[in-house]
Amino acid sequence: MLAADPADAFLRYAMAMEYVKSGNLNQAIVEFRRLITDNAAYVAAYFMCGRALRDSGDTPAARQIWMQGIAKAREIGDSHAASEMSEELNLLE
Repeated sequence: MLAADPADAFLRYAMAMEYVKSGNLNQAIVEFRRLITDNAAYVAAYFMCGRALRDSGDTPAARQIWMQGIAKAREIGDSHAASEMSEELNLLE
């Protein structure tokens, strides 16, 4: 399905989540980053990308993506997503 519509944000997110479930965090991160590049307002991608980065041991990159996600969430008025990513950041410190 994604091959037929590579711009479909939900399908890209779903594929990234399947990579997470299968333990392929590196490929999940690639897909989350692609989604963020193509659809910056898809704030769930920042949240999950940060988790995948954290779980893969790249804490600085997780911190950076969550900070970007918080800014984007605030920009689009999604205070819930901003709050969730802020909580994740607080857990890193």
